[in-house]
Amino acid sequence: MTETMTAVAKVRREPGYEVLQKEMPRPGPREVLLRVERAAVCGTDILLYKWDPLVHGLVASLPFIPGHECCGEVVAVGAEVENVPVGVRACAETHIACGQCYQCSHGMPHICRNLVLFGHQTDGCFAEYARVPAGSVYVLTRDLPPEVASLLEPFGVSLRGVEAAEVQGEDLLVYGCGPIGLGAVAAAKAAQARRVIATEVNPVRTELARRMGADLVFDPRETDVREAVLDATSRDGAGCVIEASGAAGAVAQCLACLRKGGRLVVLGNPKAPVKVTNVMRDFMHKEVTLKTLHGRRMYRTWRKAEALLAEGNVDIRPLITHTFPLSGIEQAMEAILTGRACKVELDPTATDTHSP
Repeated sequence: MTETMTAVAKVRREPGYEVLQKEMPRPGPREVLLRVERAAVCGTDILLYKWDPLVHGLVASLPFIPGHECCGEVVAVGAEVENVPVGVRACAETHIACGQCYQCSHGMPHICRNLVLFGHQTDGCFAEYARVPAGSVYVLTRDLPPEVASLLEPFGVSLRGVEAAEVQGEDLLVYGCGPIGLGAVAAAKAAQARRVIATEVNPVRTELARRMGADLVFDPRETDVREAVLDATSRDGAGCVIEASGAAGAVAQCLACLRKGGRLVVLGNPKAPVKVTNVMRDFMHKEVTLKTLHGRRMYRTWRKAEALLAEGNVDIRPLITHTFPLSGIEQAMEAILTGRACKVELDPTATDTHSP
């Protein structure tokens, strides 16, 4: 008799997910099988749920299981897997690299030319079990609880942004306080930023920004952010800015808030063409350093993120506002889409809908 498991699936090219029974996956020769303990909902999972045009070209085929932020126990490995033993707890790296291209051979597998995305072009982790390529498995070295370990993937993006911005001793502006921006606020405080200024429109996340350590928080709909940042920095502007909203016009606003000679790191996925409003004042005459980032260094970022969370230098748990079983995926998406939630997690081991 074929074993089955409960999974959340994208079945049709229209809004919605379905909860169904699927055949239990078996690991291939170079794959491992995770018993998923927790899976977190990402912005891309929301776009897939809504069937936003931005993700139409991202999905290889339907049906498939979404989700890419997770942790779990390795319960089986393929015949050729040598470095991931059964019984360890592990997370999945979303970026599946080919190992052959220029980027892979020059220490940049996270931006592999032939990149495949776990939970997008392959089945993901919104299920009781997930099959992951062994090369995309991060074995945990610390005893992190599952709700925290499942956030190592997104927190790694926040941490890379803070590292690239070189925030120590600087005034930092974090533009947008979704989970990535909030992680950046916390990581920046741990990295000894002089002051962290944040923008956010959602009151739930505004309060979380303060809780994570932001010194000043502004609503860009109500405040002239450039003037507020200039006022807070003796009219110099922020020495570094992290764009984490993906909002139209956000990059231009960030450049306007940046100090001459400052650094702008773009983490948000722009939802429209990026434009510079005042090219001479905010771009050319400032001699800015502009950097875009995609994912985590494999696996340097993971090790640093795990240490920060395990040693208590950063507490990411306040971001988790809701937890649901797989059967509660509709309630989970409703909490997100109505703005009541920040980070929502799915617990495949649970049977009753619950929320902290």
